[in-house]
Amino acid sequence: MAAPGHLKQSLLESGNPVLAVVDGAQFDDLPRDLLGIGFFHKALYLDRGDGNRDRVATAPQLVWLDRRAGNGPPGTVAVDGPPDPQILQRLLMFVGARPAAVFWECEAGGEALYRHLRAINMVRIPRHAIPENPFATSVPATETHGAVLFRHADANVMAQVLPALNTVQITRVLGPANAVLFAPDADWTDGAKAIVINRPRNPPPVPAGMLQLEDWNMSLIDAARTAMMRKQAIGELADRDPDKSVRVGEAFDRASTYGLGAKDHIWSFIELDLLHGRSFERSPRFRAVLEHLEDEQLTPAVKIQWAQRETTVIAKGGMQ
Repeated sequence: MAAPGHLKQSLLESGNPVLAVVDGAQFDDLPRDLLGIGFFHKALYLDRGDGNRDRVATAPQLVWLDRRAGNGPPGTVAVDGPPDPQILQRLLMFVGARPAAVFWECEAGGEALYRHLRAINMVRIPRHAIPENPFATSVPATETHGAVLFRHADANVMAQVLPALNTVQITRVLGPANAVLFAPDADWTDGAKAIVINRPRNPPPVPAGMLQLEDWNMSLIDAARTAMMRKQAIGELADRDPDKSVRVGEAFDRASTYGLGAKDHIWSFIELDLLHGRSFERSPRFRAVLEHLEDEQLTPAVKIQWAQRETTVIAKGGMQ
């Protein structure tokens, strides 16, 4: 997260209610922690009563910043107000360096925002872009899009997704909110301390139903993610050496052409390049490595496993 002071100043300057959505996936047991500190909060995923403790513990939580848990007599309905500086500071300290909080300025109040956020927990994306993970739903053969989890409580996710949306999509994401503010990891901001997305002044009509992303949205998101990871790779693996920075960048680009998209796969490929020579896989010595990297039938994980094994065997002169 960017320096809390910059984000805090922006949040306190709002005269409207401001609420935080905190990402439970970045904590061991977020509901327990929030309860222990005394925050007033509500889960954005329903407890289905099936005993799935992990789902409850990792659910994003909507946190009110103008009150503490237990404020007011039982049965009263509080009127939402601007953030309390002490409560806001306590939340920022609790989140710390994690990109685990997204702040929503919402004149309509917390309950209206709660209902809206529950409606954007899922997003439709092109079926070919749906990852293979437990959060993805099965898509009928007749459907072009499928629903996946929208991790809008993660500031890094929001930094990737929101800039890739058009005005209609932004309006759908914000719903009743006036603005959304968040501080992702520094690699996503190009020096900015926080990102602020305001509701369009003359919002266009928004189609009913789930937010839907198209291929062009996914291309923009992927391009931003790739650019960030490339910069991160150079920063982590080049040791501030200008010549080595060029080499790391070249290796990163080649890894992408082989379909290596996950960070650990790309980093492993770059380390092989640094160990075995520039464009190692294109030398006759490592011809088998190149064949496996270019094999479209292999998964990225299998490709990098083959590359690591074969380079080790060849480097040892063919001895296991």
